[in-house]
Amino acid sequence: MVIDSQQHQNYGFACPLTYALYAEINNSAEILVKFSINESWEKLPESNAEKPGSTPEMVRFEYDKNLAFVSVAFNAESDSLFIKIIESGNTLPIKFQQICPYFDNRKTAVTLSADDMAGWSQAKFEIALAITRSYNLWVTCAINTNGAGPSTYAYIQNQLDSGYVEAGCHSRSHPAAAPYDDYEWEITGNRDDIILNLDLPALFKKGDKEFVYSWIAPNGYVDDTIESIVGREKFLVNRLYESGYFGFPDWNEETGYYEPVGVARAFDPPRERLGWGIGSDDIDDLNGAFDQAYETGEVYHVMCHPNVVEWDSSYTWDHLEYISNRDDVWYVSLGQLFLYHYAEQNYTINPTIVEKYQAENPVSFQLAQNYPNPFNSGTTITYSLKNSGEVELSIYDLTGQRIHKLASGRQSAGEHQSYWDAIESASGVYIYRLQVGELSEIKKMILVK
Repeated sequence: MVIDSQQHQNYGFACPLTYALYAEINNSAEILVKFSINESWEKLPESNAEKPGSTPEMVRFEYDKNLAFVSVAFNAESDSLFIKIIESGNTLPIKFQQICPYFDNRKTAVTLSADDMAGWSQAKFEIALAITRSYNLWVTCAINTNGAGPSTYAYIQNQLDSGYVEAGCHSRSHPAAAPYDDYEWEITGNRDDIILNLDLPALFKKGDKEFVYSWIAPNGYVDDTIESIVGREKFLVNRLYESGYFGFPDWNEETGYYEPVGVARAFDPPRERLGWGIGSDDIDDLNGAFDQAYETGEVYHVMCHPNVVEWDSSYTWDHLEYISNRDDVWYVSLGQLFLYHYAEQNYTINPTIVEKYQAENPVSFQLAQNYPNPFNSGTTITYSLKNSGEVELSIYDLTGQRIHKLASGRQSAGEHQSYWDAIESASGVYIYRLQVGELSEIKKMILVK
């Protein structure tokens, strides 16, 4: 695998990505990785009973499906990653399937953000983060740095060192609305304060370089100048203050980061009791929003203001209990979630290694990228068979539900094409899977209407 060198410099990519690999494995396979041709191979450990909120480098085998889910990060010094599978001393042929949408091929992701971290809110944040940490939930803390002194940074550093906390930017002075009096001072200055005064966790570093991926807009306001600076400073996500939002937005080529996002729900007190905000204390509404994300495979993003959260109300605890500690959910910070998503959308395969591998291990079929892609309404999928065989070509949504079967049955050797008329399907990312006998390959495609 290869990541663009400039992108690697811009974003670090210290978060492990999960690669789905097909190989004819039994029950004693091992995964070896290295980051340059001349390095020695190192064995990757198999997954164990890690806490739900951790993101370790590991491999998980599904032997009944001949699949290996390999989770490994890019090395700080190298833009390349090499993977091989060995069994009984033999190197096995591998067929790359995909980078999984979420770490360890989990069903969905949960991320939590907390606004207005500063010296004046220290006591409330300490309570809130102790509680969320007890549930193994990551929290992206929106930090206001204006006037922060050594004691404020010491308390924030303690929270970072205790784990499950990401430093996010929330401006220096928390302006009430846009336009700002001084955009650079509020945005770039806020980011620089965090990097200069804090030692960020390893997931947010590339060597000595540190990264802040999340801009959390004060009061949810955004304008063209804010978007320009946020993109220039290599933030990946701009979180606004509106509820009912699930999933991922599109990448904006003009601004250089993802379109601004809202949250699914906030568990602050409701507006009628607080006098402002988007909070909900309806446990059925909160849990139902999580269920929606879980069932569709979208992101459940919940937020709060620790300074006003009612920990003496049962709904806060009940909701955290409901969404946490599930084996098939990825619990992740907002910035790492978007970093993973960005890398998953921008990886490439090392052509030199692929050519060498194909020469040594010729494949029985090839599946091409659909064309056009992205597409509107219809697209063509081309594949070629080295030998005749039983073929199935199907379309899946991101939940793994098959929605169309384009081809099925025995086909002759040679090139084949199938056309998908998606006029009745919703915009979004879809997976198409070609199975030939016991082997299969999948690719992504994007429907835009």
